[in-house]
Order: sequence, then C-alpha cells, then structure tokens
Amino acid sequence: MSLSNMQLKKKLLLLIIGFVIFSSLVRALPQDDSVSTNSTDNLLRLSLYDASYNDFDDDGRMDDVECFLDIMISDDLNRKNFICDISIYLPNGDSYEYSILVSMKYDSITLRIVFMNHAYVSGDYRIKVEINLFTSGFYYDETEIVFDPPSEEIPDDEPFITYSTV
Repeated sequence: MSLSNMQLKKKLLLLIIGFVIFSSLVRALPQDDSVSTNSTDNLLRLSLYDASYNDFDDDGRMDDVECFLDIMISDDLNRKNFICDISIYLPNGDSYEYSILVSMKYDSITLRIVFMNHAYVSGDYRIKVEINLFTSGFYYDETEIVFDPPSEEIPDDEPFITYSTV
C-alpha cells in the first residue's frame, strides 16, 4: 500500500469519526418544537426483517446473524447522507453497537446486514436500527426485530459486522 493510499484511508476514517461525533452531539441537544421529529411523517421509514443465523463466514460454526433492512426516504434530494446506528442485544446481556455512514441516491435501499460471530448463546436476540435524517428538518425512525437462534453454546470468536446493498 502506498503512502498516499494510507493517507487517504486516514482522512476517510477521520471523516467518518467526525460524522459519528457530530451525530452524537446533535442527539444530545434539545430539539426545537417547530422541527418535526415524528416518524409518522412518512418521510423516513425503516423495516427490519428476515433475521436468521447461519455460517456466513465459513468458519464451521453457525454463529452469524443475518437480517435485512429497508430504508425508504421520500424527499426531493438527489443524495441522502445519514448515520445508521445498528445494535444487537444478546440474551446474556452483551450488546454490540455499530454506526455506518449511508449515502443514498435513490428513494429506497435494502441493506443485508450480517453480524459475524454474534450468535453464541441461546435465547432471544434483539436487533435495533435507528436513523437520524437531517434535511429540511430533523427526522427520526427506528425499528427492531426479535428472534431466537441456536440452542447450543458456541465458542467465542471476535464479533464484527458486514453489510451490503441488495
């Protein structure tokens, strides 16, 4: 890897970290009553579905969680940029939280989200997604799904997340 690629990756990482910090700060601020924060405005709609588990990373263990997320934004903007906060809550009290920067050109997108090495205890798992969208106002929506993957204990491996458009 050349030095210029390394510098570019550092700048991109700093930009993403800046967006996450900005998003966190804005959430902490009180909201003006005149700004819409109601998810029933139908400008922003989320749908999380088809949660399941399998061996998506080919490590021989069915300890990976897959789900699909539909994001629909009905506005006149050509490009929509926002932070998508994704959390998975395990039955033993462990939780993992991820933030991804999403840039959409179209009014809707489907993301395939795979939590690698997360399904290692039995019980109900909860996946939650939250989006804050800043356009001509502030819009928020959240969705969650609960499901029960395997019943056997699976050895620990370092958890991580992957995502792709469908």
